[in-house]
Amino acid sequence: MHPSEPSAPYGAPGNTPSSPAPGGYPNQPTYPNQASYPTPGQAGTGYPPQNGSGYPGQTGTAYPPPAYPGPQQPSYLTMSPDARNALAQRGQRFMVFGALWLAAGVVITLFTFASDSPVVVVAWGPVVYGIYRIIRGFLMYRKNS
Repeated sequence: MHPSEPSAPYGAPGNTPSSPAPGGYPNQPTYPNQASYPTPGQAGTGYPPQNGSGYPGQTGTAYPPPAYPGPQQPSYLTMSPDARNALAQRGQRFMVFGALWLAAGVVITLFTFASDSPVVVVAWGPVVYGIYRIIRGFLMYRKNS
């Protein structure tokens, strides 16, 4: 038997401590050089505090109030004029390329209608994408000009 072990096994008569162990739990055997179990609410244990306020491990410290920013301007109003001009030019490019997609879809559709081929291709994909790009470019240009 090791000298640090109790003479009787835990739970045997004569080996139950009469007072709670240093960790605060009743009937916990104590051994030399053994760290005690932390009590809930004890500082630095990670348990929530006893009084229900504060961060885990900090008793009596209240949570800081939430920081809500006041009303803020939209991001496009806080941009530099150069950045807004760049986005306005990008909106113009979107409109131009949207018009090119729309025109390509219409030309492909009209060409296949005018040909004597029994197959007619209605190129609605480029038409829809072109309309989308035109609308998106217009909104971008209007917001940043």
